[in-house]
Amino acid sequence: MTRRQAATLALLAPLSTLGGCEWLRNMTQPDKRTTRPDGPVAPKTREELVNYLNRESEKLTSVNCKKVLIDITGQQTAALNDSSLICQKPMNFSLVGGKKLLGDMVKVGSNSQEFWVINNVSGPRYVYCSHDDFRRGSAELPFPFDTEWALQALGMSHYDPNTPYRVDTDQATREHRLRYESTTPKGATVQHVVVFAADDMGDKSPQVRQHLITDAAGKPIATASIKSVTTLSAGRSKTDDKDVLVQVPTEVVLDWPQQQFRMRMQLRSPKINEPISDADARELFTRPTISGVTPVNLTSLQSTPNYRGAPPDGLPVRKPRGW
Repeated sequence: MTRRQAATLALLAPLSTLGGCEWLRNMTQPDKRTTRPDGPVAPKTREELVNYLNRESEKLTSVNCKKVLIDITGQQTAALNDSSLICQKPMNFSLVGGKKLLGDMVKVGSNSQEFWVINNVSGPRYVYCSHDDFRRGSAELPFPFDTEWALQALGMSHYDPNTPYRVDTDQATREHRLRYESTTPKGATVQHVVVFAADDMGDKSPQVRQHLITDAAGKPIATASIKSVTTLSAGRSKTDDKDVLVQVPTEVVLDWPQQQFRMRMQLRSPKINEPISDADARELFTRPTISGVTPVNLTSLQSTPNYRGAPPDGLPVRKPRGW
């Protein structure tokens, strides 16, 4: 595996996606699947879909997976089958790649102020950036990654109900698509799409099937497709003392067509809402100091990408020396 592959993998792995499960019913039978109806798809309003996403987000405070298996394909291929991931609202996450077999080959972390990546493949290579600088377009990322979109895909983000969303329903695929637009630092318009299964999918099939970012013409920039899920308890309801259920992915495919890069990620036995002590949080979510290594601030690359997490103008970006 090249240094570039390892660093890319470190940045992309947090984009595992969590879906919701408000549609879930009759959960006394854990293996129950809902039969797909043949009739017309029942309509959903934008308010219903946004409220659903926010209700599901409220069920999650953290996601912890100690065994993450990853395969990446593109111009080159690689596998990293000994990784771990811990995410915590609002902006905390920590990924360690390689671990036992390779000795912490890559690390990526974030807190509410900044994010960082450490690549130990051939001596430490260390970059970081503040979230504010990234939002302003003051920093160039050497890989297709966006912390805020990652957390959104993880099902841990709040959706502003005042955003002018649109809803499209596809009767053929039996899907609802919630759409909204945003503007990049360079003034380009991009579209965000959340794809829902229109029917009650039960506890084994994803209710939220995909998160997409497209350009103004609808050309995909990045997609996160949920292939399989498991249903976990997020606690007990205060009203009826029953389990509050939420879907967590067990297989996710992440695709960046413009970079010709795809990653398949499997989460083995993920856990949610486990308490994280203050001491552990400081260790996990504070940018570390490494003796003899000077972190490189990505703002020094002097570039403005067209959209968050993308190379400028869709071209390969310049990378920090040694990556």
